[in-house]
Amino acid sequence: MGSSQAMTSSWDYILVDRFVNELFDGVLGSLDPRFSSDYVIRKKHLTKVFKDLLQLKKTLSPDRKETILNKLIEALPKYPHKVAYLEARREIMEILKEELPDIIRDLDRLYRYIDIQEVEQSLKVDLIKQKGYITSLREAINELILTEDLSPEAIQKYLLLDQALSLLISLYEKVIASGGLIGVEKYGHYILILLLRIYSILKDQENIENLEEDIIEMAPLVSKTGDMETLKLAVSLVR
Repeated sequence: MGSSQAMTSSWDYILVDRFVNELFDGVLGSLDPRFSSDYVIRKKHLTKVFKDLLQLKKTLSPDRKETILNKLIEALPKYPHKVAYLEARREIMEILKEELPDIIRDLDRLYRYIDIQEVEQSLKVDLIKQKGYITSLREAINELILTEDLSPEAIQKYLLLDQALSLLISLYEKVIASGGLIGVEKYGHYILILLLRIYSILKDQENIENLEEDIIEMAPLVSKTGDMETLKLAVSLVR
């Protein structure tokens, strides 16, 4: 039993280590579209003006990103509801202001140089990248399920994470289809919560039941009429 737990812990560590940069970028982008302005900042030759913001994703160490993510997951809601997700988003932004005050000041002056349409153009580029990162994480988890000798508990967890990642991909598709900014306003808090919940479970910081409840709460956003019973059955099968 101990070896199975060690194996599970080891794979979780590997997944976090491999995808921490992508999870961090996704959290920032779903929290505030201005974090996704890299493309237009470079296009308008404003790299010196927004040096800190531009270098945030690349120069911040993985350890520092994990430290910030570990603080952000403390604000995850205790129950699945839109109001709780929106309140968590507000609390998460407050934590980020404390952790990255210089970056937040850059965000606040961004619109002096870049108009909202340009931010949306840059956001679309970033959203496509983020969707690709999530797809890669899902593929890595599926490979574990299919090829490794995992405990039943580990398989249960990874199957649930696969469902969450599938939901995330669908949410990203809806945001991209909506044009970007409107989509982030409508779905960003759901993406944020799922990203942090997935990270929290990989870090063994909470039970998978919270993620199960989130999936059932959010699935109607992307599911066709009549799919909810199928989804509930799928969630029950991995328990």
